[in-house]
Amino acid sequence: MPQYTYSKLDGSRIEKQESPLEPGTYLQPANSVDSAPPSFESSTHQAIWSDETNTWTVKKIYTGGFDSQEEEDAENDLFTMTEERMATIDVNEYIRGKRNALLEETDIFATIAVDGPAMPESVRTYRQALRDLPTTISNPSLSLVDGIIQINNVTWPNVPQEVLDKR
Repeated sequence: MPQYTYSKLDGSRIEKQESPLEPGTYLQPANSVDSAPPSFESSTHQAIWSDETNTWTVKKIYTGGFDSQEEEDAENDLFTMTEERMATIDVNEYIRGKRNALLEETDIFATIAVDGPAMPESVRTYRQALRDLPTTISNPSLSLVDGIIQINNVTWPNVPQEVLDKR
């Protein structure tokens, strides 16, 4: 006769497996508990086990969105760039972040070059220009245009076709 236990993560029922070394003894699966969760609608809710309190908590499954328009507006406001928020940004750090993202985009060429064909010279030159960028800029600044941060007084190196093809 099968024996069952319950997943600590979602309250679903799991069949225990009989021990191959000790017939009649059933193995307890990882992240499971023998205590049954309270009844709940599994299509909209899940039961989560707390090891600290040894109890089940039934929670609504998050499906995205918000409970109210106010919550959604408050969340979106956190990501809206304002002049006040922009004033707290370190210009050089922001530029370094963008530069690092562009360098990361070309890392695949360096990885391939280890075991495969050599890195194209245009990519090598582009990567070096990106690494040299902080020393080649003078008086960088940021501005806000329609809620988007613009970097001023920085000339970015031209992206080689090989990199554009990988995008």
